[in-house]
Amino acid sequence: ELLMMCAPAVDPVTMAAVVKQESGGQPWVLNNNTTRKSVTFASKAAAVAAAVSAVGRGESVDLGLVQINSKNLPALGLSVEQVFDPCTNIAAGANILAAGYERSGSLGSALSIYNTGRSDSKIGHAYAQKVFDQAGVKVPGIPGGQLAKLPEVSSFAANPALVPVRLAVTPSPSAAGLSPLRAVLQPATWR
Repeated sequence: ELLMMCAPAVDPVTMAAVVKQESGGQPWVLNNNTTRKSVTFASKAAAVAAAVSAVGRGESVDLGLVQINSKNLPALGLSVEQVFDPCTNIAAGANILAAGYERSGSLGSALSIYNTGRSDSKIGHAYAQKVFDQAGVKVPGIPGGQLAKLPEVSSFAANPALVPVRLAVTPSPSAAGLSPLRAVLQPATWR
């Protein structure tokens, strides 16, 4: 419900996978990119205090549920305290993801941009695959695709050297869960 309310332009399955990958659903997480330390705080106040201190020292930190980087706060018009509000954090992440999608036209590339700022980053595409994995999708379905006709076992009777195998294929409508409800972030071809 929070995802649909705070990130209406991004399918909740996609946004939930980003949250799970970034913070495991913990709202008071601070990942310090400068010191390479990650801390989960017991309260918003403790997380805000630690983040304000780190940013004051010029350190780069990722904040909250979707790990908004502190260097993005001015462009997003947010303070450290504001970005630790769960809805604000999710909305900011959704805006970054939507901008990446608009720029690249591909959900995989948009996730790469979300993580690294670049659509052609190997690290970013590895991150994108992790997000797809969090959603339980290994290979997404082809949007609008139809199940291909496969040969029956009897087709192999003419050639006894072939082992007769009946391919069991089940369409996976669950893969469609990665396409947004409002057609804003529909998956395009993976780049």
